[in-house]
Amino acid sequence: MHSKLGLALGAVAITAVALTGCSTGPSTSADSPGVTADTISIGTISDQTGPTASIQLPWLHGVQSAFDKVNKDGGVNGRKIDLLSEDDKYDVAIGQPAFKKLVSQTPTAAIMGLNTSNVQAAITPLLKQSAIPLLSGQATIKEAVSPINPYFFGLTPTYADQVDVILDYAAKRVDKKNFTVAVIDNGTASGLEVEDLVKERAVDGIKYAGAVVIEAGAASVDAQLQTIIGYHPDVIVFHGTSSAVNLIARAQEKFGTHYPLIGIAPSGGPSAFAGVTPEFGNLYEYVQWATPFPIKVKGTDDMVAAAKAAGFDKETNNPDFVAGYAGGLVMAQAIKDAGDDPTRKSIRDALEKLDDFSTGGLTPNVSFGPKDHVGVQSLVPLKWDYSTSAFEAIGSYEDYTDAITNEYQK
Repeated sequence: MHSKLGLALGAVAITAVALTGCSTGPSTSADSPGVTADTISIGTISDQTGPTASIQLPWLHGVQSAFDKVNKDGGVNGRKIDLLSEDDKYDVAIGQPAFKKLVSQTPTAAIMGLNTSNVQAAITPLLKQSAIPLLSGQATIKEAVSPINPYFFGLTPTYADQVDVILDYAAKRVDKKNFTVAVIDNGTASGLEVEDLVKERAVDGIKYAGAVVIEAGAASVDAQLQTIIGYHPDVIVFHGTSSAVNLIARAQEKFGTHYPLIGIAPSGGPSAFAGVTPEFGNLYEYVQWATPFPIKVKGTDDMVAAAKAAGFDKETNNPDFVAGYAGGLVMAQAIKDAGDDPTRKSIRDALEKLDDFSTGGLTPNVSFGPKDHVGVQSLVPLKWDYSTSAFEAIGSYEDYTDAITNEYQK
């Protein structure tokens, strides 16, 4: 049953903030990198111009919109947030020097992003030696949180949680307790992780048929779909980009197949459905933890106003934008809780103590702790409504709570 998504959440502690794109950064002290009397620099690392920019750029715009609003409201403890954004172009060889730049060359007090899982896998081991906190944006790989990395905080639910919900919903979607599942992924660290998770969970009537890789930036997926046809799946678990979703829908129309796809977060966005007929576009649904407009929750109006002020009002129906905006709220709250003289350590400590923080329903409430560095552990499937050109939720977060095993937090 399809319903509007809603949670009974408290007021937003900070409505947030502005952004300035890339800058050279202020002069800061060795004791408090990225902090001056008037500003605090927060860095981001994301794909802005590479093959996953359609997913990651809206996330960055969400962060920017949140910080813009915070700055217009007076900043945090008397300081304006200065965003230093780095483009990793979906490339580890570019992401690693971008990280080093934000650590020491144009130093920041904290970093957000690492949305490309290969980049995240390469950089996460460097966080502890650099002693800089990282609030992830759109990916939380197993190696980052199990065992806990003291400087990594995953805002996005883990891939284990995502696969749990996908397979639970898959049984309902195909109306079969026993079904065959295939995987389409992009071959990255997280893609291989999703493959392994589906294989491990292929028990009690679920049969794993196989996987194919569609690399980010692919121009055609005909060959991969033909391989999938040979697998005879009832449903496909998808890990990739919105552009790949679009290509798969067009290929299904070409070959006359109607395989349901259920994707991870983030793997959708409005661009996934552009130019695709409802018959084939409706085959795709995906799990999410961010509540896009026009689904109304307590924080929607503030988010829409902030997006409009920042020039991104056309992106508020994109869950990736909402995830970035919510991440900006979380980081602003951590800066506030870090005190009048914030440091990398005090921001890290503030993140770890964040408990039941409300984003106004834009996401489930966010909590971290010494033994749990995954802030959100709730998901709900979304579908695209062609009649309204907007997403709607398939049930509520609570409907899928029992499916989640929290495997990485045990």
